[in-house]
Amino acid sequence: MTSIAIKHPLDDTSAMREKVENDIAFLTDKIDRMMHQSRPNQMLIEHYMEMLKSRQAVHNWLMDGVIQNTPNSNVA
Repeated sequence: MTSIAIKHPLDDTSAMREKVENDIAFLTDKIDRMMHQSRPNQMLIEHYMEMLKSRQAVHNWLMDGVIQNTPNSNVA
């Protein structure tokens, strides 16, 4: 007999949120180190900053979903 594991939707959201948070930490550190180089590559820094903004937007979106799916949340 085959068994099927059913995941709770918030489990996937938590994993995605953790991955995005790790990306944000990596990009923040990378940008900081690049800005302190003797000759920073401004185009590359700007590229990483755009990536960071994108990850932050995804993180905010994921957090909105978590708040809305929390029992007893006071969402209007």
